[in-house]
Amino acid sequence: MPYAKGSALKDLPPENTYTSIKSAFDKGYGVELDVCMTKDNILIVTQTNHLSVHTREAAENDYVSTRLLSDIEKMNTGMGGKPEPFLTYARFLDLLKNYPELTVNVEIKGTIEPRNALPPQTNPTIAEQLTKVTPDDLKKRIIWSSFSTATIAEFKKLNPELRVAQLFCETKDNEPIIFAGLSDRYLQFNLNNVREILRHTPLEAVHVEISTLFDNEVLQFCLDNHIHIRTWALLERNPKKDDVAYQNIVRVSTLAEKYPDLHFDIITDYASIVTGLLQGIKKKCG
Repeated sequence: MPYAKGSALKDLPPENTYTSIKSAFDKGYGVELDVCMTKDNILIVTQTNHLSVHTREAAENDYVSTRLLSDIEKMNTGMGGKPEPFLTYARFLDLLKNYPELTVNVEIKGTIEPRNALPPQTNPTIAEQLTKVTPDDLKKRIIWSSFSTATIAEFKKLNPELRVAQLFCETKDNEPIIFAGLSDRYLQFNLNNVREILRHTPLEAVHVEISTLFDNEVLQFCLDNHIHIRTWALLERNPKKDDVAYQNIVRVSTLAEKYPDLHFDIITDYASIVTGLLQGIKKKCG
């Protein structure tokens, strides 16, 4: 099942807004969104802590974590399409209540300023604040994810019933330090790392870049341990048969046939396009 990535369909800009998320929900798609926390502990839907990435109204050194909600409320997000005010997590939850059939993914972001530095400790932590403000009935419909195994472990400690997912990077050996605690580096998607995480934290799913889905051993391990595969697609805006994007979608479809009991989701900026691709592949094979 495709999920709209970045809390929006790219053909329904701007991203990370009430309009884009509602549009995705109306089309029947779950969404993958990111949250950061303001200086006064208000949760905001935005892909990164770095404000200037998302709005022209912020300076280069502006961060969500160093701004009050009252500051951010004066800004609009979205670098394309009609700008809208930044969406609070509370308003997102109110919207989610109207779509009881859908599940969503919430990625927990760090508070890195400047980039590559260890994040300062907050009180409450973003995990504590998320579990505090999210109603119990909605918690069951959210998969919480992070690159930080420490954050995922904290979620499970706060509430063992929460559904969590570990994010993995591509195959680079040396990534910058981003989180302290159980994991202070981006992790590669391989059998050893998945096993290590399971030693202390049960996982609902793993989130992996689509090109890393090539190791049958780790896929079998995920199947044996009832771990869903959630993979994000790339370059899928104008896919052609010989394009990398098309071949990657075919790869996921092929793996889903090879492992019929292993649950796959595709997280994409272009959910409607990927849905059409999957339908075409299924019809061709079928």
